[in-house]
Amino acid sequence: MKMDKRIFISDKIGPVYGNIAAGYIAGSGQYKSSPVQQRINPLLRSINDLQHEMVCLEHGTTLEKFKERKSLIELGKASRGPKTKEWHFENDELSAIESEFRDCILPNQFTTSGMTTQLIKQPIGMIIGDEVTTMFKDSGKEWASDVFEFISRLYDCDPSKKVTQARSVEIPENTYVTFLFMTTTYLYKLLTDSFFLQGTGNRILWVVEEAQQLEEKQVKKDRMGLDFFNADLKKINDRAKELAKKLSIIDKLPEGQVMVDAFATERLIDYIAEKEIETEIRVQEDIMDPDSRYFKRMGLNVIKIALIHCVSRYVDDYIEGVQIPFMEVNIDDANFAIATMEKHKEYYIQMRKDAQVYGPSQTKTHENDFDRIIYYIVFFNKKGERATHGKLFQKSRMLGEDFQRIITTMISNDMIEMKQEMSPRSGLVRYYLVKDNK
Repeated sequence: MKMDKRIFISDKIGPVYGNIAAGYIAGSGQYKSSPVQQRINPLLRSINDLQHEMVCLEHGTTLEKFKERKSLIELGKASRGPKTKEWHFENDELSAIESEFRDCILPNQFTTSGMTTQLIKQPIGMIIGDEVTTMFKDSGKEWASDVFEFISRLYDCDPSKKVTQARSVEIPENTYVTFLFMTTTYLYKLLTDSFFLQGTGNRILWVVEEAQQLEEKQVKKDRMGLDFFNADLKKINDRAKELAKKLSIIDKLPEGQVMVDAFATERLIDYIAEKEIETEIRVQEDIMDPDSRYFKRMGLNVIKIALIHCVSRYVDDYIEGVQIPFMEVNIDDANFAIATMEKHKEYYIQMRKDAQVYGPSQTKTHENDFDRIIYYIVFFNKKGERATHGKLFQKSRMLGEDFQRIITTMISNDMIEMKQEMSPRSGLVRYYLVKDNK
């Protein structure tokens, strides 16, 4: 009833699956939870109901009848009297049916061992987090670091975690997890560069509310309409059921590798190569540049988006009665994926700018700031360039006042030396030398 590891694109590194991680950042009161409550949760419940219905039909009953029988069993449990043989037989039968039920909504608060146990039973699902700043607040703690590393492995469809189940060791197989979280701009105060260097942060497709244009916000306002306070819940649930049935068509599409036609291949390869070059330039300038990992990851994410768009196109074809012997990514899928990825890149850049202004990087210890300034002075000197005031400020990722305070402190403590020269082009140029490198 949904995409999983049965459908993939294969590149030279290995299979690429269609699961993604998306993060939505918005200010308080901007309805960031509404899409989940009004659209996603009803859809996921409908997907669950479809799966449960199929299980019930395989056992010669319906989901509605199962629920009726289950309610009678629960009433029997609540009674104090002895249970009859018939009650025990009915309870065992319903428990056997229920053991085959699957829930595509995975817990959003977990330990790695707890989630691993869950994935052994249910390897496919979605983790939805609302107001996840608590997890980021503890990101410096050892348990949280382990969780972030585990999330990264889940994104890669390879949790590689073992748990003991009744004295035997088990490993989750065929895991396929999609992530969606919403949070406020308070997240900026908690994000550190290590979150992106470690890997979790650069896997996420970010959406930043503040980065959207006023025209888009006006469209949102128009869509709210005069019936804003009269939401038709039945209509919402009916729409979710229709979409769940449409998604179930994925089970009927060809399994295995999805091919990529020549035009889409050329378009995607050009884009991926462009991001590889951009990554190399960033790494050459700063081997610890946290943003370089995001640009590197864009190549993988664009393939994932192209795969998702391709499969959705074939779902529409199936509904129209088109015979589908195999699936193939075409130029429309590639163009859609690239346009979408570039939009997420804009959001990412905006998010990183905001995080640098409001984030914990502005409250680093002076010792770390000193090391960073010295590192870049030596870095520019080795390239045969002067470590000018402007270059150091740009690389420092500090606010202007903080940067000037650090520079003044380092000069006062004989750590660095400032030089000044007149330039025909730029006028007075200030640059710095490490005291030992005069």
